[in-house]
Amino acid sequence: MAVISNGTTLIDAGALDSGIASGPMNLLSSQTASGSANISFTSGITSAYKEYLFTFHDIHPATDGAKFGFQFNASGASGFNETLTTTYWRHYNNEAADSQGVGYVTSEDQAQGTNFTILDGGVGADADQSSVGSVNYLILQTLLTSNTLFLEVLTMM
Repeated sequence: MAVISNGTTLIDAGALDSGIASGPMNLLSSQTASGSANISFTSGITSAYKEYLFTFHDIHPATDGAKFGFQFNASGASGFNETLTTTYWRHYNNEAADSQGVGYVTSEDQAQGTNFTILDGGVGADADQSSVGSVNYLILQTLLTSNTLFLEVLTMM
């Protein structure tokens, strides 16, 4: 039995085609922030990979309600101001478990905007509050166009 996608054999008789990436993930870069308002990953993102995973742990702002976000920059360009179209959904349950909900947050969306995309809506600055999560960045290429897609998963504590 074979697995075929768009006319290309991916798996045949249980063997993965040699053109399909496999194996462990490769760490391209790591940064530690301490008292930093901004961190930039400025190298390593090339056409060598179709998918990138950015993880973040213990995001702890100096002030209550500070928003954590990201933006892209085209290779060779400046300003971290790429045009983004985003949708922002929030699922929450507070520490006291007396407030919870799921909802679409219109104010955090961008329709062809160039602002930073918000990952958390404002975590607190108390010692027991922080954010953790990941952004999965996919490079999608077709015959007619090249697009990027990102999916963010975040937990605020």
